Amino acid sequence: MIWRGVRAGLFIALLGPPIGGLVMVAVMTVAQFGSEAGASSTQPFWLDLLQITYFIAIFSYLFGAIHSILSGIWLGRKVARDGTFSFREAIMTTLVVSVIAGLPYVAKSGVIIVLLQTVSALWAAIACRWLLQRFGWIATIETPLVPSPAPSP
Repeated sequence: MIWRGVRAGLFIALLGPPIGGLVMVAVMTVAQFGSEAGASSTQPFWLDLLQITYFIAIFSYLFGAIHSILSGIWLGRKVARDGTFSFREAIMTTLVVSVIAGLPYVAKSGVIIVLLQTVSALWAAIACRWLLQRFGWIATIETPLVPSPAPSP
């Protein structure tokens, strides 16, 4: 079970930032298309997509590494102990980690950036939990990986 927890923790730590980065870039793209700056783009759409992919690949770890590492450690420990974690536990862990990791940035960046990071982290937590279950790396809540002992007579 320890290796299952390590695998789940590494999955969250490594894939959480790019998933959260996709959400953050999607919000910024929608905001850009609503402004006049988005209408004045002269480059082809595929070049925009290439730049967005580069942005996600590089900068998502800059913004989301602390969130995903702390969440990966906590939830990986939970998987090693219990074999799974719920969506509620993923969301609550993300909210607690976002408060801890976001407090130093509120004074510098403002509340809006921290809220955007928190929303991105929440979507990443939900997606990572769903993917881990879909790949069969964690048990569903209803069917645990460790069989329960036989009932005593």
